[in-house]
Amino acid sequence: MKKITSVTIALCLALSLMACGDTKDADKDASVEVTADSESVEQASNVKEDKTESDVLTDADSASEESDEAEASDNSEFDTKSIVVDFSTQQQCLESIDDNFYYGYKDKNGVNYAAIGVENPDTMRDKIEVRGEEYYVIALQGVNTSLNLTSFTIPDNIWYMRAGFGDNKSLKNVEFSKDLVNLSDRAFAGCESIEEINVPDTVDTIGEYAFYACKSLKTLTIPDTVTSIGFGAFQKCLSLEKVVIPESVTELGRAAFMECNAITSVGPVGSGASVELPAIYTEISGFSACKSLETVTVPDGVEEIVEYGFNGDPALTTLILPDSLKKIGLKSFLDSPNINSITWMGTEYGSLDEFSKAFTDAGNVYKGV
Repeated sequence: MKKITSVTIALCLALSLMACGDTKDADKDASVEVTADSESVEQASNVKEDKTESDVLTDADSASEESDEAEASDNSEFDTKSIVVDFSTQQQCLESIDDNFYYGYKDKNGVNYAAIGVENPDTMRDKIEVRGEEYYVIALQGVNTSLNLTSFTIPDNIWYMRAGFGDNKSLKNVEFSKDLVNLSDRAFAGCESIEEINVPDTVDTIGEYAFYACKSLKTLTIPDTVTSIGFGAFQKCLSLEKVVIPESVTELGRAAFMECNAITSVGPVGSGASVELPAIYTEISGFSACKSLETVTVPDGVEEIVEYGFNGDPALTTLILPDSLKKIGLKSFLDSPNINSITWMGTEYGSLDEFSKAFTDAGNVYKGV
């Protein structure tokens, strides 16, 4: 029993010594691995430290560019000119914000837009939010006459006029927005103190009665972007002395210059007349009750003087008519008794009776008085 125990002890001792030797080798191997790992870390650290200043700046620039792009994306604005305006659609009376009234619409693409009724010019907004929905303010609904404004600036977010400044009798000056496309019907009707209007070269339409009864308006500049002028646009502009209608205006409404008492002459563009008309129309009208009108030269190409065209012009003495004229409408010269010189087809006539006979004898239609 003792012998077996001694052998067992000796064997255990030998195994223990062998284990110790293996442990020392393992420790040695581990030391090598740790050393290698340490060297790798140091190399990586050195590589990082060796990164050039140019590389650092490039990284910074790249980060800055990404930041700028993100900021530009955040600051990009919706182009409100892409809104398809249709005010015949159902109007929503939104609410009063900062004393101004807003009226809401939705275009065919589902974009909300609004017109503003101005009560306080100092608090107008270009965008509003109502009941969780955002609206772009792009149209002028009108300006309260009781404000008694002498001047007004239409902000640049407004590019359409639904209504304007009608009967603002103290208004003298208007600064237009840079993208305005129209002057609405009755835009300045009854604005008795305005003396001069320069229509901006972004406008293509002047609405009906746009300047009706602007009694102090003397000069009006119309750019060649305008294509349409509505019925009675300048009616009762009692002081209007000079207007040149550009060739771009293909639609000139009837009664456009009715009761413009300061107009003394009508003629083609370049003639120097009070009202200069381009030679693009087939009919002419709208100069009745012009108390100071003395001379009318109808531009070439006109085929018809529309009914009441020059009715009630007591100072009118001279008519120069184009060879193209085929018809003179009902009562075109009624109550214009002083016409004593009519030139047509190279011949001058001393009275309307004499002219009308020659005119109808040539197969034309005359219903002038």
